[in-house]
Parts: sequence; C-alpha cells; structure tokens
Amino acid sequence: MDEITLAYAAGIIDGEGCVHIRRCKKHNSFWPHIYDLHIFVSSSDQLLTHWLHEQFGGHTCKCKPPPCGHYPKYQWCIQANQANQFLQNILPYLLLKKEQAELAIKFQTEKKLRRKYQSGHPRPWVIYRHEDNMWMALRQLKRIKLFAPATS
Repeated sequence: MDEITLAYAAGIIDGEGCVHIRRCKKHNSFWPHIYDLHIFVSSSDQLLTHWLHEQFGGHTCKCKPPPCGHYPKYQWCIQANQANQFLQNILPYLLLKKEQAELAIKFQTEKKLRRKYQSGHPRPWVIYRHEDNMWMALRQLKRIKLFAPATS
C-alpha cells in the first residue's frame, strides 16, 4: 500500500478514530473477562467508512438513528490481528495516537503468542492479569490526553 494512503488513514485515526482494547464479561468461565483489540472510526459521511473498508477490510455499519436534526452516523471497525496489522502499517504516520497504537500492537502481538493457552488448555492467572493491566494502561493513556492542560 502506498505511503499517501497510509498517511491519510493515520490522519483519520488521529482525528476520528478510537484504539480500543475491549473488555467483555465471559460467562460460564473461570476467567472474569476476555480482551480483544478493536479500531473504530465513526463519521457522518458514509464515504469515509466505505473507503476504509475497501482499503483495509473490517466491516462497516450504520449506527442507531440519532435524535432529530442530527446526521446519520456510520462506523468502520477492524479487530484482532487485522487491526494489529493495520496499526503497524500506519504507525510511522500517527501523531496523536501513536502511544495508544504501540500499546495496542504489543497487546495483540502478545495475545497471538498466547494462543496455546486457549482451546481447553489451562491459562495462567498471570496472563489474565497482564491483559487487564494493558487494558487499564490504554485507558490511562486516553485520560492523560483528555485531561492534559492546554499549553500556549
């Protein structure tokens, strides 16, 4: 993929995107949660989400209708290994969400290496705690950016 496309996608992620480690409650399991990497972009312009889908895969959807007077909202989502590859490709061009992307890449790369503990094999508690710590670290990175004091 050419550099202009990757740089444009990085700009979209920096401005409109969300790098997210999803934590879901897992029922009927010893482990209280499972963790997955997701990248989201929401926009009132369906063309943008369609372009991301054509270029990088994932899926698109039209979100629940907004209140009267608001534009419809469309969303593009990519997850797990596909999201990891996407972030690795755009990482050199990210500015605002570079730290979040680096943590997400580390999370997914390590998760891929831990696959042997799935499918009925015992999963050490330390792995669960590590995933939970990475989830909390990404949340903390977002709070730092959100509440950082303005500089002139």
